[in-house]
Amino acid sequence: MASGSPPTDGVREADFDSVNGLLEQVEANVKAEFAVGPLGVLDRLGGPLDDAMWNLRAARSTAWTNARCCGDSVHLPLLRDRFFVRLDSLVGMSGRGLLVRLDQIKKPSQDVTRRTTVNASHRNAVKWWTPSW
Repeated sequence: MASGSPPTDGVREADFDSVNGLLEQVEANVKAEFAVGPLGVLDRLGGPLDDAMWNLRAARSTAWTNARCCGDSVHLPLLRDRFFVRLDSLVGMSGRGLLVRLDQIKKPSQDVTRRTTVNASHRNAVKWWTPSW
């Protein structure tokens, strides 16, 4: 890269990704500090299932792609507007999913359970429960 020239998108993305390891360390430390009391109980009850639903690197990669789409569509207002509507809808759906109480989730019917093939590790990770409080 010539001196004074702007960095390429690859260089910018590599810079953006370079902090992922540090963020993962901080995330683990924060979780250990805050997952105490009732929150710690919920975290343990969720087992690996709730941890598998969140991946910092994947979330940051998606954020990078979304930012690129926003920036690259500045001269395409129809595409930009449609993108923002879809992104807003996805974020809203994800947020609403976080607000669902576990005791409101219904168990699948016995018939559905028999027809569904689930591998053993997934079957052990998914546990239906109702809070006792």
